[in-house]
Amino acid sequence: MNKTALFSDKFKDLVIVLLATLCILLPVSPTFAPSTGVDSGVFLYSGWRILNGEIPYLDLFDHKPPLVFYINALGLAISNGSRWGVWILELLSLFTAVFLCYKLIKKHFGELAAILTTYVWLENLFFIFQGGNQTEEWTLPLQYGALILFLKGEDKENKSWIYLLIGILGGFAFMTKQTA
Repeated sequence: MNKTALFSDKFKDLVIVLLATLCILLPVSPTFAPSTGVDSGVFLYSGWRILNGEIPYLDLFDHKPPLVFYINALGLAISNGSRWGVWILELLSLFTAVFLCYKLIKKHFGELAAILTTYVWLENLFFIFQGGNQTEEWTLPLQYGALILFLKGEDKENKSWIYLLIGILGGFAFMTKQTA
């Protein structure tokens, strides 16, 4: 296969994944969803307070793990206090998760299976989002990354660094959502 065909195949995969991701996230963008859900509002408020120098669990409290508050603080910081920054981080997070999932399924089951299953799980994810900025969506790339590393570790002889990375991803997932 020549380089042009390889490039167009990778480009096609990126377009498929980007379109699928946008179909799910556009309805929850600040343009189409001007208000937030309860959890999202708490995360945004906590992120705003972090940007103002306060510390989670010392100056403010919620029962969620701390990483989700810092993700919201980062989103608010990159957009000068606007929800658009958090939405952009959601887009990057979900795009990464969808891309990893798509590539994993495509490798093991083929392109048609990858397209169909990706769109089906994303359709169902839409109902979990409840307006976006939920802890579940922040853990998805970490979970798919761990799954890919696990499968890669099955093929390698020296697996210790792969298992270390899986543990690190699991730790970040736990700091985002305890049940992840």
